[in-house]
Amino acid sequence: MPTDAEEVEFVRFIGRPAGPDDKSQTGRSALIEGGDALGLPETADALCVSNIYGRLFAATALGFKWAATRRLEDLWVTGEPVEPAFGELALGSSAPLLVLALNCTEQLLGAFTASEEGSAVLHLYAIYSFNSPRARPVQVAEHRLALLTGARLHSAHWSPTAPRSLLTLDTSGVVHVFELPEGPGGGSLRGREAFNEQPAISACWSAEGALVFCGLQSGGVRVVSTAAGTTIHKLEPPFAELGLADGGDAAAVCVRAFGATLLLVDYALEGGTTNAVLWKVPGGTNEAAWAEASASPAHDLGPLCPPFRFDAADGGEWDVANSRRCFIAAVPAWRMLAFCSNDADKLNCAGSRSKAGTAFSRWQMRSEEFDPVIPMTETSEQFAVGMALDLTATASVPLIAGEEPLPPSPVVWLLTSHGGLCAWCLLHTKAPTDSEDKKGYAFMVEPRPLPAPPVGSSSAAVQAQAAGGFRGFGGVGSAAAGGSFGLGGALAPLPSPAGGFGFGTPASSSASAAAAPTLAPGASFSSSGFGFGGAPPSPAGGLFGSSGRLAQTVSSSSLLGGAAPVGKVSMGIFGAASSGALGAPSAAAA
Repeated sequence: MPTDAEEVEFVRFIGRPAGPDDKSQTGRSALIEGGDALGLPETADALCVSNIYGRLFAATALGFKWAATRRLEDLWVTGEPVEPAFGELALGSSAPLLVLALNCTEQLLGAFTASEEGSAVLHLYAIYSFNSPRARPVQVAEHRLALLTGARLHSAHWSPTAPRSLLTLDTSGVVHVFELPEGPGGGSLRGREAFNEQPAISACWSAEGALVFCGLQSGGVRVVSTAAGTTIHKLEPPFAELGLADGGDAAAVCVRAFGATLLLVDYALEGGTTNAVLWKVPGGTNEAAWAEASASPAHDLGPLCPPFRFDAADGGEWDVANSRRCFIAAVPAWRMLAFCSNDADKLNCAGSRSKAGTAFSRWQMRSEEFDPVIPMTETSEQFAVGMALDLTATASVPLIAGEEPLPPSPVVWLLTSHGGLCAWCLLHTKAPTDSEDKKGYAFMVEPRPLPAPPVGSSSAAVQAQAAGGFRGFGGVGSAAAGGSFGLGGALAPLPSPAGGFGFGTPASSSASAAAAPTLAPGASFSSSGFGFGGAPPSPAGGLFGSSGRLAQTVSSSSLLGGAAPVGKVSMGIFGAASSGALGAPSAAAA
């Protein structure tokens, strides 16, 4: 049966004082008030943050806007308007933006639009060009992604390890994996794999990109090898944990992998309710290992983000099973997840008090004063269309007047369907400081300067360096460290807290990639969160420990160009999960 929430007093979501005269504890969290609806699809995922370079990107009615996270923090702390910090770009497309996401090196920004049935358009921009609000973003390519005939794009996710690979789910339930081509320009692309044994309503990569998890309308989750394109295992719905008889309605509307051994599945149940479950899974791509291992629903989180929405944008009844999209941000060092959805009225969280992460539960704040509620506009409700975690904050957080403030803490950003932009400092009052000076959290980040434009700034040069790193900034690149163009280094790792917690993405050696760069044991970043690479401090074979040699070696050309091969990367993936949108599979596009 769904479990009750655990009441906690040490977790809080608060804003910043709205000017010097604001004495409230909760402060200002709505930095931009919502107005008219943006017109985005209801399943949009249109907000992302680069923690490596300190940039925030958010959809607008005509395209997207961007700002430096440190500049936004300065304005937030002083109570000033944040609008002047943003630059803005119109896409020039009649189709609204559906997904806005950074690739795994955070050097390419992808803006996905569903322009017509049977295809979608990917607009690619170079991160170096977002150096000021007045900058003119450099579009390096535009690709048309071929979907099934009659289908529209439902969701898209960059690979967590391969900078030019991406996964799409269309409204027919078919999942494709696309490899972006080398060289400049664009054109039409066809996916190399179509995982369409059964129509999916959600999909995500595994933490190392070797698997794809496909959530089904029946409640099952298919575990698919990306190399072979075949199903190696299927997780059946945990009817007992969901309080259902065998064969009850339970659609897997959200799937998300955390490290090698945890998979979160959010189920839509009968009567429009939901229930989230954290599965313990064996990881790896060996079919026999999956068959023999005891994959089990280890943590019942209950209704982690209960639906609050009753009407769809077209006036019809809200369909949880087919329209719900979930947004998740994780703080592994705190054993904590922040969770929201496009049909909820506030953010929620879950976590584990155990240092080994052996007992996750849904957390409910003792005081409703600190509930992160999505504000209404003057005329209507608004809902989330994107959420991201910002680890670049520098300002301490006053909690109680006269007491020592808390160190700079993660910021949860949320974009609403009506253009509102909300921000909350995510506080954990019992979390120990673990940086060298004992005054901060080791996972907080000092953003790097934006890369310099490549010599000549041609489209080919931009794309060639987007996977390997720009001059002077070591991206995920060649195994040979210290290349003259910064192609050899891994992203600079951060120290792991002593005895800290990880979601269990293990590292392993590989003969095919000598001295291959890894992100272990520091933090690795994605568009809406982060994960810890490397062997976690828990015992091998434990819930968050290594169950085998799971690190993937990606041997491919660098993204769209002639840089060195991509090395081994261990990385968490915390991008937004997809959710329902169904239909019978159509005939493949000619």
